[in-house]
Amino acid sequence: MKPRLYVAIALYVGSYFPLTIILLSQNVQTTAWSEISFVLQHWITPRMDRILSSWLISILAVSVSFVCLLVTTYLLRTFDADRDVKVVSVKPCSSDLLNYVLPYVVSFMNLDYSNGKTMAGFFMFMIWLFWITYKSGQIIMNPLLTVFGWRLYEISYHFLGDTTVYNGVGLSKTPIEPNQDYKQRSLQDVLIMK
Repeated sequence: MKPRLYVAIALYVGSYFPLTIILLSQNVQTTAWSEISFVLQHWITPRMDRILSSWLISILAVSVSFVCLLVTTYLLRTFDADRDVKVVSVKPCSSDLLNYVLPYVVSFMNLDYSNGKTMAGFFMFMIWLFWITYKSGQIIMNPLLTVFGWRLYEISYHFLGDTTVYNGVGLSKTPIEPNQDYKQRSLQDVLIMK
């Protein structure tokens, strides 16, 4: 099953929620750290433009990314696995989720929400990464899923009633064991196992 484009976009943007938090923290004015400390101590909210240099863009990026992360977790929780399979062999492969590290390196370059040219380039970079990820069938590879208990496995399996063994990548919130039956449904090239 290939996800609809808007679902793929939500999966992709939600996976970069930590990146938006990193960029938000780097967007705080140098002089504002003492004000933030004061705010945290006294529960007073000063004007946002004294804390964040581009507060509207920063808050919008974090909000959109967070909503997309919530959509991702909701979709996976309600995803209907409808085909019965028996797992023949299984091997954890959590390193594939770390392939999303590259964009996080970008956050430590001189990236400022208020610099239009830099942000335009970063936006184009993220669009290209989305397109490559979407076309490669790996849109569900979200490293944040490990935080919510999801694990990635290389599995050999066969459909119940069939002896042909297939190999694939399975994503599951419960541990996958060999010689066990599971329900699965594929999302691009990844099997969602329940």
